[in-house]
Amino acid sequence: MVEFLISEIESKEKILTFWNDSPSRTIFTHPEVLPLMVENIRWMEVKKGEEIICIWPICFSSFRGIGFSRFSYYVGPLWSRLRNEQSIHRWFDNENKIYQLFFKEFCCSGFPAEISVTNLDIRPFLWFNIESNTTKFQIQPRYTAVLKNLQSFSCDEILSQFNSNRRREIKKINNNISLFVSDIFEIDELVCLYKMQFESMGYLFSEMDKYKIENLFKLVQMGFGFMSAYRLKSNNKIVSANLILECSMTSNLVINVVDENYKHSGVGTATIFNAIIKSKLNGRNNFDFNGANSQLLSLYKHSFGAVSELYFDIKTLNNESAIF
Repeated sequence: MVEFLISEIESKEKILTFWNDSPSRTIFTHPEVLPLMVENIRWMEVKKGEEIICIWPICFSSFRGIGFSRFSYYVGPLWSRLRNEQSIHRWFDNENKIYQLFFKEFCCSGFPAEISVTNLDIRPFLWFNIESNTTKFQIQPRYTAVLKNLQSFSCDEILSQFNSNRRREIKKINNNISLFVSDIFEIDELVCLYKMQFESMGYLFSEMDKYKIENLFKLVQMGFGFMSAYRLKSNNKIVSANLILECSMTSNLVINVVDENYKHSGVGTATIFNAIIKSKLNGRNNFDFNGANSQLLSLYKHSFGAVSELYFDIKTLNNESAIF
C-alpha cells in the first residue's frame, strides 16, 4: 500500500503549477508573492506515489521564529483537486493523515497555520491537543469581512448596499473640488502615510515594516494588484491611499491608510469605494477587507455591506510569535 510522504519541494515551477490548479489557493500562498512578505519559507509537499496531494508553505522569520507577515492572510495548506473529487469519507481520512505528517514534522519547532474560509475543519488540531502530553495548539477564531457578488450588481447597486453614513461620505468627497483621484505613486509617499497612521495608533514603525511595504509596492508593479489614492490639488499631497492584491475572483485590501488630518473627512471611504469598483471592472467577484476583528473596524467594514467569514489562526503554544 502506497503511503503519504512529506518532503521539501524546491522547484518554483512545480509549486506554481500546483497553486494554479488548487481550489484552496489565495494570493498570499502564490510562490512569487509570499517570498516578498515572509523572509524564509520551507515549501513542503505531501505526495502519494508520484501525485502531489498538498503543498504547505511553512514560514520563518529570523527575528521571531516561525510566523507570518501582518500583511498576509490565509497562509495555510494548498490542497489538490482530489479534495473536491474524492468521496467525503476517503478525503476526510486522507486529510487527517496528511495533517499528522505535518504535526510530526513541525510541532516541536513551532507550527503556524491560518485555516482559510475554504477549509474550516480544524478537528485534527483538536484531536492532537487531546492526545498530546507536551505540545498543544492554540486555536483562535478570526473573522474577515467580504463584499460578495460584485459581478451581479451595477456600481449604483453596490453603492446602495452601503449604509447611509458611507453613502453620505462618498457624495461629500465626490463634490469636493480640492481633491482628485490618482493611481500614480512613489513608494516613499505610501511608506510615509502608513508610518504616520501606524505611529498615531501607538505602534513602533520598523525598518522591517518599511521593507515589507516596499515589497508590496513591488508586487503591484509586477501585476499582482493595484493602488488608488486621493490627492490635494493644491500641492499634490496624498491624503488617502490603499493597496489591493488580486487573485482569481477576489481582491484583498492589504493596506488602507488616511492622513491624520483627513481621518474624519470621508476620503478613506471614497478611496475604498473606488477600489471596490475597480475590482469589479477587473473581473473580481469578491472584495475581502482582510480582517474584521476589532469592534470599531468591524462595524466600519460591515457598513459597506460586507458579510462576515470565519477563519482560524493556529499556532503551537511554544511558538509565541506566530504572527508578526
